Amino acid sequence: MFGSEELQEKILEGIKKCERERKVKVVYGAVLGSISRGTQFADSDYDTRFLYIKRDFPAKIIRHPEKLEEKELIYRMALENTCFEQFSFWEISSFLHYMVYPAINRRFSSGLYAVVGDTMLSPYVWDPYGIQQKMLPLLKVCFHKDYYIDSRRKMLAQIRWDRYGVINAKAYLKALYTALSIEYADQYHEFPPVYLPALLQTAPFELRNQVLETVKQAQKEARECVKTDITGNCHYTGSIITAERMEIFDEYINQVMCKFDGYKMEYLSRDEQKWREEQVEWGYEVLKRSFFEEEPVMEQW
Repeated sequence: MFGSEELQEKILEGIKKCERERKVKVVYGAVLGSISRGTQFADSDYDTRFLYIKRDFPAKIIRHPEKLEEKELIYRMALENTCFEQFSFWEISSFLHYMVYPAINRRFSSGLYAVVGDTMLSPYVWDPYGIQQKMLPLLKVCFHKDYYIDSRRKMLAQIRWDRYGVINAKAYLKALYTALSIEYADQYHEFPPVYLPALLQTAPFELRNQVLETVKQAQKEARECVKTDITGNCHYTGSIITAERMEIFDEYINQVMCKFDGYKMEYLSRDEQKWREEQVEWGYEVLKRSFFEEEPVMEQW
């Protein structure tokens, strides 16, 4: 996934613990947050999300997760004395269904829709069954940009990167990333790349090097802070590292905010939902084959 061999061993220990306690099989995991975007600081959280199947999969598939409570689908586990805030484990059939109708506890959430893309397209995954590549076609055909843009537009409006003229580097970069992802989704009608340098390949040329230089400088300053800190505090550099204000950044963020101000999200029609349900059903068949039916290769070969 990401990090040292020792760190990844701790991840595998967490997976095994979940499987024992919940009597499930974990089949996929992804690193999320700033690490997956390539904007992490030396003391950043190590955020993860794992997908699991129950023993009755595929005989029992959760096709209407919106009718269930979160605790019936998602299990969260904390590991003490690590950089992990928590491990979260999501049931995979309900997770894929969020591409049809993203809702839980009978509440619609476009944020759940974006969660699917962030998880399946992370550059750092634990993927023994090759789920990421096998699900890419499903993510493409089931993409509905209104759900994605609605989620990211709300996020962008909430990011406070300028406090009394002091520019918080982490928030500034997150605002830029969010604006870039909105523009990508609007232009290309697919989930944007999660990794910021990859996302920048479609950005205005004058932005690219300047964004990466800002990331590099902020990471350098955060690294020095961590080295010289004697308090042992965790995850504090995100609140203290500042960045130089860039007119080109401000203009781009504001341009995207103005473009999508008052954006009216359109829900999928019933016919569109039904078509996507059929696509997701085939996705379950792909998973079934991956977990249970793929032809093994004889060990002596």
